[in-house]
Amino acid sequence: MNFLITGGCGYIGSLLIRKLPFAFNEKTNVTILDNLSSGKEYVLANLPSKAKYKFIKGDIRKKEDLQKALDKTDVVIHLAALTGSNNSFNLQDLFRQVNYEGTKALMETCLKHGVERVIYASSCNIYGGKLEKTKITEQSAINPPNPYAKSKYNGELECLKYFRKNKLPVTCLRLATNYGWSPGIRFNLTINLFTFKALIGDNIPVFGSGDDWRPFIHVQDTVRAIIMTIKAPEDVVNGEIFNVGSNEENYRINQIAEMVKDAVVNDVEIVYIRKDDPPCTYNVDFSKIKSILGFDANFSVLDGIKEIADRFQQLRQ
Repeated sequence: MNFLITGGCGYIGSLLIRKLPFAFNEKTNVTILDNLSSGKEYVLANLPSKAKYKFIKGDIRKKEDLQKALDKTDVVIHLAALTGSNNSFNLQDLFRQVNYEGTKALMETCLKHGVERVIYASSCNIYGGKLEKTKITEQSAINPPNPYAKSKYNGELECLKYFRKNKLPVTCLRLATNYGWSPGIRFNLTINLFTFKALIGDNIPVFGSGDDWRPFIHVQDTVRAIIMTIKAPEDVVNGEIFNVGSNEENYRINQIAEMVKDAVVNDVEIVYIRKDDPPCTYNVDFSKIKSILGFDANFSVLDGIKEIADRFQQLRQ
């Protein structure tokens, strides 16, 4: 089976490229397309010998790079994106170009190459600020709170348009906020950031009251959900949207801060920083992916906090 992973040097991709060869019994070829704007080339070191890997430094906005990367590809996992909701306000056009226009170009090229399966990594952030009494499902209204979320949602719409009009076999996965260790770990995500701050003796910064809800998922569970989607029957997942996470892993931000403070030995404090913007809160329901694909999280937030702390201590030794 031939895979293309866009953004394969990033946080999720750097773990996915290592797990894919062990998930399938057949011979596996993995092509990684990444422009290394945020991903790091060092994550390509010590890859499993079980698969054949090919790295292409390229941009999803460039059709010549896509043509080269998609040669003989069966499955595409589209992870490449500009991330960071706060940064997106100052870089709105760039976020639109990469996350929407790049996705559109990729879908068109996938169609021309006859790709058998496409997985699009979207985000639960697209739901925006919600004060609903019930948890948010895949049918809930979309209210992107920032240009990043808007660009991801527009990319989603483009993917589903290609499914409806051209029968391109696409599945959209709305991921909860990731945490945990991977070769390309990011420390600007809530749990990873709070844990890192506590480990180096800095106070834990919480903007606003911290009462806003977020869903979380360990990066290893994200990778497992992607693989389960690839393995699922086409008629079960094609054209579908799945929230990816666990109903037990929705937390308020101040709860996460307290968990980190309790788990890390260093004497640190939680510092609440005034925030005038309206709260962005979403408590998400993950029943669909559990009932249809049988997916649920194997890792808890506390597992992730302890894992990062252990890894950090190992690096210090």
